[in-house]
Amino acid sequence: MPEHPSTQVRRVPWLVGSRWGLLLAFTVTIAVPLAIFAFLVLHEVHDALERQALEREALSARYAALVLQEHVAGSLRYLAGEAGSPDLAAAMASHDRNALDTALRGMIFEQTRFDRAFVTDAKGVLREDFPAVPEVEGRDFSQRDWFRGVSRTKEPYVSNFYTRMAAPAHGVVAFAAPIRDPRGRVLGYLVLQERIGPLLGTIDHREATRTLAIVDRRGSAVSSRDGQHDVGHDPLVRRGLAGGSGSGVGAVPFQRGTSLYAYAPVPSTGWSVFAYESEGNALVAVRSLSDTLAWLAVAALAGMLLLGAYWLYAVNRYQANLVAVEHELRRSRDELEGVSYSLSHDLRTPLRGIDGFSQLLLEDYGPQLDATGQSYLQRVRQASQRMGRLLDDFVRLLSVSRAEIAREPVDLSALGHEVAAQLQQSMPARPVEWAIQDGLEVKGDVRLLRLVLEDLFNNAWKFTRGRAPARIALTGESLDHELSVCVEDNGIGFEMAYVDKLFKPFQKLHAPEQEYEGSGMGLAIVQRIIERHGGRVWACGTPDQGARFCFSLPRGTGTVSED
Repeated sequence: MPEHPSTQVRRVPWLVGSRWGLLLAFTVTIAVPLAIFAFLVLHEVHDALERQALEREALSARYAALVLQEHVAGSLRYLAGEAGSPDLAAAMASHDRNALDTALRGMIFEQTRFDRAFVTDAKGVLREDFPAVPEVEGRDFSQRDWFRGVSRTKEPYVSNFYTRMAAPAHGVVAFAAPIRDPRGRVLGYLVLQERIGPLLGTIDHREATRTLAIVDRRGSAVSSRDGQHDVGHDPLVRRGLAGGSGSGVGAVPFQRGTSLYAYAPVPSTGWSVFAYESEGNALVAVRSLSDTLAWLAVAALAGMLLLGAYWLYAVNRYQANLVAVEHELRRSRDELEGVSYSLSHDLRTPLRGIDGFSQLLLEDYGPQLDATGQSYLQRVRQASQRMGRLLDDFVRLLSVSRAEIAREPVDLSALGHEVAAQLQQSMPARPVEWAIQDGLEVKGDVRLLRLVLEDLFNNAWKFTRGRAPARIALTGESLDHELSVCVEDNGIGFEMAYVDKLFKPFQKLHAPEQEYEGSGMGLAIVQRIIERHGGRVWACGTPDQGARFCFSLPRGTGTVSED
């Protein structure tokens, strides 16, 4: 007989009433949030490591392009000097093979970067070479890229990559320059070949996973690991050869699979440098962390204590990976600073030598040179001095990018008066009307903000040269979310069509013949400092009417005091 409903005992669901059910429910309620948390952590770490890896690739590409540019420029300078030798021209004119052989032999022994040198006549027919290869004597090279280039421009020329005809058939790049008689008539061409392997060695980082590739104008790529490829059809390569730079994650034509890559142009050559690394190698820390978190998720189902222990283990591993990544980033930045310091100082010695010996030539042998020769030496001195200034500004940009920001109250008006006084003292007789608004107070790094005003005031001082009187103003305005500060002048101004170039390093809008000194780095430094303070920069101008350069700081870091 069934029991009365009022006397029946309700069964508690197994999930709640059972000890194992409670344990399972409790474990699931912990495991699911933990799994979600682990996924979010993994996603965030993946993004952070990817950004840092891309930054490293971009630094590698830019540094390699800078080193390669200097290497090529040095080769072209040496080539132009040898091709302009009167002795070489006389040997060509007289067909003196012994003299030509001696000259070519001296070039190879003096500059070990080159492993072959030869001369051709004006039509591209080989006349003398060293080391001598009899089977190519008298060969017509008029179809080579280097001949077409140098015969067209009549200036020193760097070729695309190619396989040379003389044995052994190495991949080479050729540097070619015309040989002229005293009347300027082209007698032939001097060609110096450098093997691609040593050329790659100038930018080889000796890193286990990252690869550097050089792509010439034709789209032929060479790298130390992957050999030589024709990649000119690839859209990414075309962007690089068009003078662009960038970085990203995706497929590259140099290797299979997904890679982290960056590319940068090599100025004056038409080449591009690519730095790339497989995604697996670049993000190996993420893969390790992913395996660890997956193991912890499985272990969570076994019980609360084990779950907690492995959760703590995952957090510790996560923190350890972040510390390792931070250490690696600091090491990379320190290496870049060391490289930039070494680069600037190592280059200073030959630059000082060039400048000093050019000055000695002018002082001791100037009367023996005609006006053209003296002009050439003056140009050499000016170029070496300008290179020194470029190196100074490059190091200065790196220093402001890494400098720690010590935020404190800063009186921009007082700084403006100080900078203006320094400029006026440098040229007391120059009529300049200064208008500096009082009460411009911000919170930031006083040293860096002083650099901002110095660069902006120096620009205004420079480009108002010739104005009588020149007018330079510093003003500020509090907006909804920020404080806007502007430096305005009545100088030569600029076309707004080129405003995007103003804040890029080494970009100058005005032609050299206008004789405005500077390296084109000042505004790039201004932008970097302001962005590090959380602000932005912009500019407007009108040709021959003046320019206005402004920067902003987020609201709360600056005010305009009311008198």
